Amino acid sequence: MLEVFTTRSDTLFGVTYVVVAPDHALMGKLVTAATREKVAAFAAEQEKKAAQQKKDEEPEKEGVFTGSYAIHPFTGQKLPVWSANFVVSDYGTGAVMSVPRTTSATSSSPRSTACRSSRSSRPRTDRSRARRISRKPSRTTA
Repeated sequence: MLEVFTTRSDTLFGVTYVVVAPDHALMGKLVTAATREKVAAFAAEQEKKAAQQKKDEEPEKEGVFTGSYAIHPFTGQKLPVWSANFVVSDYGTGAVMSVPRTTSATSSSPRSTACRSSRSSRPRTDRSRARRISRKPSRTTA
């Protein structure tokens, strides 16, 4: 079973596809007979590019369809599974879900509801705390 985790449950219903690392452990089970050669060539090409790439260099995002589909756990919708070079197998589960910015799960504007709410609940700085403390009436004891 392919596992994908999220820290934003509000995006679950906006998932449009799933992406796995080219060297993911389940890749052999995910590819179909029709896509096996193409996916293997893509993985080999990405391995070669990674060896030649400089550490600070950001590669162009590339991917290939595996021929498989994941089933959305809530909607039952078929989600295409892709293999792409921007997912690495040794981080998390080696798989990510893709949620476009303009789905019903997120706002169409650059600032989503989550961003607006996090701005209003921003932690106070030490300076504002110091002001609050200084406004309290002082108690004197005799």
